[in-house]
Amino acid sequence: MRGRTKISVFWWVELAALCETAIYDSGIKSIGDYTLLYSGLPSVNKTRSAHGVAVVLDKRATNNWKQAGSEWQAITERIVKVRLKCTPVNITFVAVYAPVNPCNKTMVDNSEKFYMDLQEAIDGVPKEDMIVLMGDFNARISQPQHSTTSRIMGPFTVDVQNENGERLIDFCTTNNLVVSNSFFQHKSVHQTSWMHPGTMKWHLLDYTLIIEPTLLDQIKPASLSTMEQHRQDKEPTLDEVQQALQQMKNRKAPGKDNVTAELLKAGGIPVIKWLHEIFVDIWKNEQMVADWTLAII
Repeated sequence: MRGRTKISVFWWVELAALCETAIYDSGIKSIGDYTLLYSGLPSVNKTRSAHGVAVVLDKRATNNWKQAGSEWQAITERIVKVRLKCTPVNITFVAVYAPVNPCNKTMVDNSEKFYMDLQEAIDGVPKEDMIVLMGDFNARISQPQHSTTSRIMGPFTVDVQNENGERLIDFCTTNNLVVSNSFFQHKSVHQTSWMHPGTMKWHLLDYTLIIEPTLLDQIKPASLSTMEQHRQDKEPTLDEVQQALQQMKNRKAPGKDNVTAELLKAGGIPVIKWLHEIFVDIWKNEQMVADWTLAII
C-alpha cells in the first residue's frame, strides 16, 4: 500500500506494508484494532521528499508479534523489520520503500545505500526464520530476465527492465529470494500497482519476496517440549472439548449437517460429553467422520 492517505480501516487485512507514509520519526501507534510500526525521517528534518515505511498488524498478528518478544527495528526511513511468532517457524517481515530509478550519480548512491541497508537487515535475521520482504521496490522487471533467472522470477511480468529491476534481481540472487508475485498470472489491472503521471501507463513496482522454496526444507521447525509432546500424545480431554467449543465463533454458516455453533453451545454438558466420545474415537482410530470432510461452497 502506498500514498499519503489517512490510515483508517483495513478490511480483513492481517498484515500490510505501507510505503511513502510521510510519518516522521519511528515508533508504534495503535489505530483501532491495528498496530502500526513505522519509520521515517527525523522530525527535525522536515521535507517535501517522499519517505516513510510501516508495517500494520491486526489483532491476531499483533499477538504473534508480542509472543515473539515484540521484536521490531526501524532500520532507516525506507526499511522497517518485524518478527512474528508462527508455526512451524517464525517469520521476519521486512517492509521497504526503495528510492526511484536513478538518473544521476546522487540517485545511484541513494539506491546503492538502500540495498546495503537492506542487506544488513537481512543478515540480521535469525537463520531459522522464514523471510518475507514486501513493499515498493520502484523496480521494473521483464520477461527476458525470466529466461536467465527462472528460479528467481516467474514469466508474468508487465514491464521493460530498468536499473532498479536489475538491482532487485541481483539482490534476490545473492539472498536466495524469489519474486513471488511474478509466478502468478493475473489481469493487468490486478497486476500493476502504479501509473506514470506523464505517460499514463501502468507499471508493477511493488513486490513480495520470499525465501527460495527449495530452501524451506532446510529450516528446522521449533521442537516441542517434553511436556507439550506428552500432552499431544494423550487423548482429548473433556475440558479441552469444552474449551474448544467455547472458542467457536457465533453467527457463522453451518456445515452440511446445518448444526451451528450456537446450537452446540446450547446443548451444555450432554452435548460436550457426546462430542468428546466422538473425538476420542477419531483420535484412537485415526479416521475422520465422513460427513465432516464435506463442505458447502
